[in-house]
Amino acid sequence: MRNNIIAYWTSNSHIINCLESINKKLKIELLNINCAEDLIAVPGFINIIDSYLLTEKLLIGLNPFVKHWDKNENIILVVGKKFKIEDFEISKYFKFISETADEQTLIGIIKYRMNQKTANRKENILKSKIYRIIFIYDALRRDVPVRTEDLCDIFDVSERTIRRDVKILSEVLDEKIHYDRDFGFFLNS
Repeated sequence: MRNNIIAYWTSNSHIINCLESINKKLKIELLNINCAEDLIAVPGFINIIDSYLLTEKLLIGLNPFVKHWDKNENIILVVGKKFKIEDFEISKYFKFISETADEQTLIGIIKYRMNQKTANRKENILKSKIYRIIFIYDALRRDVPVRTEDLCDIFDVSERTIRRDVKILSEVLDEKIHYDRDFGFFLNS
């Protein structure tokens, strides 16, 4: 799922005009969809749909898919009359906006969602980095050979990333981390 796609299924010309104007400013990708299957197949980080299209049948069909979305990364903006979505689990993915929502309101929502996705991505990168460093440290402590190639395969990262992780680890350890081309990284024992 790319974080620059806004999929919209609306006949509201005011909202469409606002989206086209925003597109020129923010360089987002607009995807005009015309059925529920498209909403599921190509979900944007923001999906916009007219409220009258959200039938009970559609909500039931969306339910299993929406439950696998990340609430911080995906949202469905419903244009028009607000109503209660009975299923609490999926209701948190829906936000209602007025049919006359102005461009600034939409820009605010879009920028907020884009920033949230960026923050989530950065957090995931940081968690991955911490996990790799702990993994390397644990292997070094147990005198397990730590070869760059193996770590690249395990974590699906570049050799440069592994070298940076080892450098960070060596800066916080009291012991020096050594490297041997055949053996890999090791601690002096």
